[in-house]
Amino acid sequence: ADLDEVVRIHASSGTTGKMTVVGYTKMDLGTWAEVMARSIISAGGGRHDRIQIAYGYGLFTGGLGAHYGAELVGAMVVPTSGGNTKRQLQVMQDFGVTMLACTPSYALYMAETAAEVGVDLRALPLRNGIFGAEPW
Repeated sequence: ADLDEVVRIHASSGTTGKMTVVGYTKMDLGTWAEVMARSIISAGGGRHDRIQIAYGYGLFTGGLGAHYGAELVGAMVVPTSGGNTKRQLQVMQDFGVTMLACTPSYALYMAETAAEVGVDLRALPLRNGIFGAEPW
């Protein structure tokens, strides 16, 4: 795309060297939201869900893509971003989160932390997850 058409940039984490920067056009962002909406629906999510987005927001592409996809299906978005796991668990309880979107390793870490602090995940309305952005 012509640089004049770029409305947002994102980048890889750069963990193996210099980060890779990608420019997105308005059309790209619409396509991305549609792909994420389809992913959420394919994973069993829908407009009655409360989706906690625990991917990072910022240059990393994960958070905003999942966010706009969840909005497109009409779900309630709970944009917690990454980190602060005990707070994430509290938010999950307070808002009755039914679906979690994050990396697979962070979902496992959240489950371990929940066990450590006495949060029974089976007692929550959380019923579904959509995980990505890393190999598993």
